Amino acid sequence: MADLEEHDSDESRPILLDDYSESESSLCCLFLQVLIVLGFFSVVIWVSVTPKSPIYLITNAYIPALDAWNSTSNYSHNTSFFLNLEFFNPNEKMSIYYSDICINLYYSSTDALVGSSSLPGFYQGYKKTTPYEVFVNADKQLWKGNITNGTKEFKACMENDVQYKIVGFKVKHQYRIYKEAYVSVDSNGKMIGEKNIKLHHTSKTITKH
Repeated sequence: MADLEEHDSDESRPILLDDYSESESSLCCLFLQVLIVLGFFSVVIWVSVTPKSPIYLITNAYIPALDAWNSTSNYSHNTSFFLNLEFFNPNEKMSIYYSDICINLYYSSTDALVGSSSLPGFYQGYKKTTPYEVFVNADKQLWKGNITNGTKEFKACMENDVQYKIVGFKVKHQYRIYKEAYVSVDSNGKMIGEKNIKLHHTSKTITKH
């Protein structure tokens, strides 16, 4: 009988408030840790799936006709404008599909069209740089009337679509890109001023010719 009373006494021992406090503290800590982890992964996912626009650079420009007038070469009738370009994908774990790139070249002073060219579409991995050399054939009549000795400034405009590939999946949405930059050449037809000229976003649409 005494053993039974002693057993009942042990079972009916009241739970102390400290036990509740410790349980609540543990739950709060666990909940806070879960929130921190979820927040961290949310930030990582948001950064990884927010695509950055590719970077377009003009690394060099050259007009053979201008160089010819200052030398004994036979390029005085050459109406080509040579552009060296670089396309850089700044994204982490996100590759890019480029559509055909339309390129127009204008006289910056008059906005008169010098000539047009295009590049075929291509695929680019993340953090990769793709170089291209472009030949823009100028309008002969306009070329004769505007190309003379002396420094000239031109406006290069590019337009194309890009699609992003994220973790092996190609995003359906296409992003339209319009970019432009100004490039200057000296009396010898060679690029002067800033090197690696970055093309900037513009809202203007390139007119197809």
